[in-house]
Amino acid sequence: MDYSKTTEIFGKYVDIKFNDCIPKGEKQTFHERALTLYIHINKICNAKCDFCNVHKQKSSKVEFDYNKLTEVLIALIRMNKLGRISITGGETFFDIDVLDNVLLIIKQLIEKPIVTINTNASMLNKIYQLKNIDVLTEIRISRHHYLDEKNNSIFRTKCASLSDISDAVKTYGGIIKLNCNLIKGYIDNTLEISNYLDTVCKIGILQVGFVGLMPFNKYCIDHYVDYTKFQFPDNYLHVYNLHDRNICQCDNYLYFPEKIPEIMQIYFRQVHKLECNYCRQLSYSYDNKFTEGFGGKVIY
Repeated sequence: MDYSKTTEIFGKYVDIKFNDCIPKGEKQTFHERALTLYIHINKICNAKCDFCNVHKQKSSKVEFDYNKLTEVLIALIRMNKLGRISITGGETFFDIDVLDNVLLIIKQLIEKPIVTINTNASMLNKIYQLKNIDVLTEIRISRHHYLDEKNNSIFRTKCASLSDISDAVKTYGGIIKLNCNLIKGYIDNTLEISNYLDTVCKIGILQVGFVGLMPFNKYCIDHYVDYTKFQFPDNYLHVYNLHDRNICQCDNYLYFPEKIPEIMQIYFRQVHKLECNYCRQLSYSYDNKFTEGFGGKVIY
């Protein structure tokens, strides 16, 4: 059974994911698909999270090649291979001018793009400097605990407080969403997940993703939390489940907060394998390499 389909991009032959993500137990289906393009605008981060190795890597500053990124975007658009765009780092707000320029290029090339940026919110005040914020579909803030002090202890730097995030939500509304890593000793059971959701709902956050640690290092393995072992209370309504073979899975829920007349959309996701023998996403890196996935074969 072939789970990939070979496609020529910039003269290179790339085996691209062809199988669909399906509910557990259902028959595998296949379709041509566009892939998520991850744009890494830098490899610099001010946080020192134990589950991430970026802060341990010494990367020299490289001038971002906007013309080459434009070429890549145009090629993917013409091939109908450009799906969602996720802009990340390092810390994306570290290079606010590069971020804004990339957003402008996307705005000029794509009529209705789906664009996400990821940030640890340690420089959230820079959000108000973005001239092209209107192109964004989501601003995903990584926040791994509902208490400011505990969240800062995980990042080992001062991140935006709940009050700061509340101010951003008042200005930009529903595009502000949160991602929370499930970490043993922090958010690691349904009671703490509910505490998290009830807290952030009060400042207007209605969408949250909970993510299992990927096996990057020993800390991730030792602090891994498997959400599939949880018995969720009645105020969690399971909506659907999807699997991509034995590589990853996700579950979507609706959550009904205690004492607050809102409905929150939440998802859980975990990755079982970091490596796959075909391309599941594309990447444009800070050093201007267009690759298969993260650190994969260079396409252009």
